[in-house]
Amino acid sequence: MIPIYSIPSTVEQMYSGYRSCFLTDAQFLHFLRYETGLLMPVKANVESINSLFCGSLKRHSSNANRFLTESDGKEVDVESLRIERLKRHPILRPGKRGVIAIDEVLLEKTGEHMEGVGWLYDHCQDKDILCHCVVTSSYNKLGESYPLYLRPYFNQEVGESEEGQELGLEVHTKPDIARGIIEQMLSDDIAGVFAFDNVYLEQQVIDPIEQAGRIWVSSLEKNRTVDWHRRTSEKWPQLQQILSQIPKYRYHKVELYGRVYWCHLEEMHISKLEGKKKILLCFSDQIGQGDPMLLVTNALWFDAVRILSVWLARWPLESLHRECQQHEGLSQYQMRCLEGIRKHWELVACAYAGLVSKRAYARRGVPHRVTLHSVALDVLTEVAIAFAHHVWEKAQQGVESFLSIKWELEAFYSPFKLLSQARCEPLHI
Repeated sequence: MIPIYSIPSTVEQMYSGYRSCFLTDAQFLHFLRYETGLLMPVKANVESINSLFCGSLKRHSSNANRFLTESDGKEVDVESLRIERLKRHPILRPGKRGVIAIDEVLLEKTGEHMEGVGWLYDHCQDKDILCHCVVTSSYNKLGESYPLYLRPYFNQEVGESEEGQELGLEVHTKPDIARGIIEQMLSDDIAGVFAFDNVYLEQQVIDPIEQAGRIWVSSLEKNRTVDWHRRTSEKWPQLQQILSQIPKYRYHKVELYGRVYWCHLEEMHISKLEGKKKILLCFSDQIGQGDPMLLVTNALWFDAVRILSVWLARWPLESLHRECQQHEGLSQYQMRCLEGIRKHWELVACAYAGLVSKRAYARRGVPHRVTLHSVALDVLTEVAIAFAHHVWEKAQQGVESFLSIKWELEAFYSPFKLLSQARCEPLHI
């Protein structure tokens, strides 16, 4: 890894607007150091990020820890300012055709002594894992997706534990948290169509959306009951029971983004939801093959293309989660303090928003695809050039000055050498 002797100008440009969120210049410098570290190819924990810096930027790790774990009452301002800056962005600002996606991400951990961790079921691994759960929201517009609000979810076991009571953890259901996020978005006047999974398809979630005259699209479970053909005298059947009763000629072909879908639309009442909704039954490629996609919306005037377009625009949220974990280190923290962990999540969201904002400008007039990784690579390139200039300046100042940087670099690289030697040592049995 290349030692960092100065904050890259790219980082200063992306995050200079956050100065008002910090009480002192020292705190703001810690913020810039952390954002720089999140863009570097190292583990996104305090120790690894702190070890990157040399010269005037070098700080003791305890100072970096205090920046995250000791509250100054400003972390909410960072989130508010990040979203306000995105709202004013000439390219990324929310619009009526944007899609607001709500979901959750599980951040698997191994440390049982981390505050707020609990055992939750992971559908991808088909087992319970020890993790933090974060209910997330993101905005997708013209292929660009960026995070909005992130809120932790604690199950009842964690909230009622001795540690949870000491921390004052509030136990809310995921739909409750989603409703709070939606109300915050409506208060902040963030335009767009809401899209979420069937976990959040509850009346308490859709109430504020419909009261504001906004549109939502959700997936629908097959076991949900509906008033099929208004048979009020009979028990409402489940969707999976009526799928076979719909003749093939009722489906129509839709081509979207290079794929073929066979779609059927019905207006029905759904159990536990107020008012009539429009349901989309959709098969990919061939009618009756595989499990159908079941979608529902409150926009009765939407056709199949518009419903599918909104739902498919929700999927970049999965890529956002993956990129935040792989490149910005969303799940790589090693702190025990929940306050520091929540601040880490917000700083990762800032790092991602900064990259997306810079990429949006870079894409103008550029024929090839500009990736987030290539934008982060520009920061690494700038660090390497600045390091080369620093070494050259020291060499020109004389032998003593050049030896000082030599000793400094030996101290910088010694942990990496020890780690490398440990990995290369033969195994003695």
